Amino acid sequence: MNPTENLTREHKDIKELLNIMNKIADQIKSNQVFYTNDVEDILDFLLDFIEHSHHRKEEIFYPELVSAGIPKETESISIMLYEHALSRNYLKEISSCVQNCKIGNDFSGDLLADSLIKYVTLLKGHIKKEERIIFPMAEKELSEEKQHEIYAQFEYIDKKVVGEGIHEHYHKLLQKLKYNSFHQVWMTFLFNLYKPINLISVSSLHEALILLLGFNVGLNSKKWHILSPYHIRFNFY
Repeated sequence: MNPTENLTREHKDIKELLNIMNKIADQIKSNQVFYTNDVEDILDFLLDFIEHSHHRKEEIFYPELVSAGIPKETESISIMLYEHALSRNYLKEISSCVQNCKIGNDFSGDLLADSLIKYVTLLKGHIKKEERIIFPMAEKELSEEKQHEIYAQFEYIDKKVVGEGIHEHYHKLLQKLKYNSFHQVWMTFLFNLYKPINLISVSSLHEALILLLGFNVGLNSKKWHILSPYHIRFNFY
């Protein structure tokens, strides 16, 4: 496997995650159910898998391209690195919004949706530029020896920096998020059918079911944020 094949393979899982983030943002914008635990799991994926592993690999890869004179316009690599820095700022925004949702801030839902959309838009454009422009140039211009050298550094990151099994762990997390995304549609339908609620953010599917049934037991002191049609906020403990 060469460096671009490794990065492209990781893009597959990242793209799936971005699609889930888009769905959550849409659910928030249309006043549907969403789970704060899912957004926290997404943050975990973004920080550990993308920032500490994937982007770290790219930040090894890009300087090697510049050294080899690829591309001729070196400012394009500077733009890619700038987008990495910008993505980190968006992650901070998402994290802050989730915490505000959990304590019942009335406006944090829309802010969270906006932050998710900004991150998704940035990363999708970033990946498109890599796969359509930068990676083909790298495969054409980098020697086989140089590609092996770069890939060896990628393997070191996987095994020694983030740890073995990182891909399997986050692949399972991705499957869980996809499962929850499907069930959020049904939970929204049930809430709309039985409860006069426009927007609800709960920690998990388990807690959503408890609320729907009218119980408030076994919640581990976690707060739920609910906006009624009259913008009255309730916190369940």
